Formats: sequence, C-alpha cells, structure tokens
Amino acid sequence: MDEPTAGQDYRNYMDFMDCILQLPYFSAILFITHDLDLAISYANRVILMADGRIVADGKPEQVLAVPERLRECHLYSTSLLEANLQLLERTGRFMRAEALAHHV
Repeated sequence: MDEPTAGQDYRNYMDFMDCILQLPYFSAILFITHDLDLAISYANRVILMADGRIVADGKPEQVLAVPERLRECHLYSTSLLEANLQLLERTGRFMRAEALAHHV
C-alpha cells in the first residue's frame, strides 16, 4: 500500500490500519509512508530509503532512533517518536500513543 492513510484524520487512519492488519489472508503487509507515527504504531520492520538506496533496515526502535539517518531521508522526529525513545529502556519496544500513555 502506498501512503494508505494520506489525508485521513488520526481516528480514521488508526481504524483503517487496525482493520487491514486483522485481515486473515495476508502473511505480510508492505506499506510506504512518510508518516513516522504510522511506522511507529504498526511496523515491525522499517526500511529507510534516500535517493533510491536503502539507508537502514531493521526494527523501528533501531532504525528510527538515529536523528542523522532521519534527516538524510528528509524525515523529522515527532512527539510520539521522542516519547518512545525516552521510554524505550522501560518498554523495550515502540508503542502507540494510547499504550505509551500508561508508561508515563
């Protein structure tokens, strides 16, 4: 899916992604996005690209934790990313905002 949540508000895009991920006949779902919060909330693997080449590939908490890498890919940190990075030692993984609120 290419930018599956573009133009949707938060509630609709979360509902849409939750429905997509519950479909029983997919063993993997690939989505392309510039939305870091979407990747944080739903991806178990992130591939960052810049100028047609792969810059990083791995778990979101590893790939998205390097500010220079994000800048190279013309991506900018979000409050959800910052909160996840601050609590990563305690949570051990990136979490959606609703789940993360329970760890603050």
